[in-house]
Amino acid sequence: RRRRGADSTQVLAEGDAIKIDLGAHIDGYVATLADTMTIGAPATGAQADVMKAATLASEVVIRKLRPGASTADIGKVIEAVAKDFGVNVVEGVMTHNMKRFIIDGNKVILNKTSPENKVDPETIELYETYALDIVLSSGEGKPKQKDERETKVYKRAIEKNYQLKMASSRAVFSEISKRFPTMPFSARALQEKRTAFGLVECCNHGLLHAYPVLHEKDGVAVAHVKCTFLVLKNGNDRITTFAPQEVQSDKSLSDAAMVELIATELKPKKVKKDKK
Repeated sequence: RRRRGADSTQVLAEGDAIKIDLGAHIDGYVATLADTMTIGAPATGAQADVMKAATLASEVVIRKLRPGASTADIGKVIEAVAKDFGVNVVEGVMTHNMKRFIIDGNKVILNKTSPENKVDPETIELYETYALDIVLSSGEGKPKQKDERETKVYKRAIEKNYQLKMASSRAVFSEISKRFPTMPFSARALQEKRTAFGLVECCNHGLLHAYPVLHEKDGVAVAHVKCTFLVLKNGNDRITTFAPQEVQSDKSLSDAAMVELIATELKPKKVKKDKK
């Protein structure tokens, strides 16, 4: 039900849906991954529908994002898949290109456009890296923040500068600037003891981007999938992946072209030439 989890004492029960969202970097080169699964038995009903739809949408889009393709066409593809499964695309979710030390590059693919959310179309180019991010909901797809105190993940806004007033805030910001200058971080990773007020002042003056915990309405099923891939000559190379959990959904794709596209190999194997 939440897009980004906060610390919780909730005990999971069989049938609960959970999301695992991970990221790592080596010398600034980033890879991210997210998957949704249910505890114990396979998902059924609306939860199965959103999970299957999110997985299929990811498989279609990763094959569509080839050199020369326009980012403007991708949102329509995701919405078409969602429609077949009777679910909705969650607003505000974006796919970004990534570069060294940059997880949210200038090229943006907006999963669902609205009067409040619009981006300029871009062209996919060879050798780019993307974090493909898809979130679907059996509800309206408009999750809301309930409590700012649930937010535990932040990222330095490198374009902003401000002289903080509180000593505790300056100490927190100094640690962030040294240890997490460009990457997201969890508040619990900070060694400075007086973090709470420091983080608040940093956010109030735009020095940090907060990753809020968003809630759908009670009873609504949500699924989130994410992978990192490279745009290469012979096909896209998915460098983070997951084995989708089996679900019990009676819905399927209606677009024959999408079904055929998914059946193709993501990165066709090279044919070895016979030596003469």
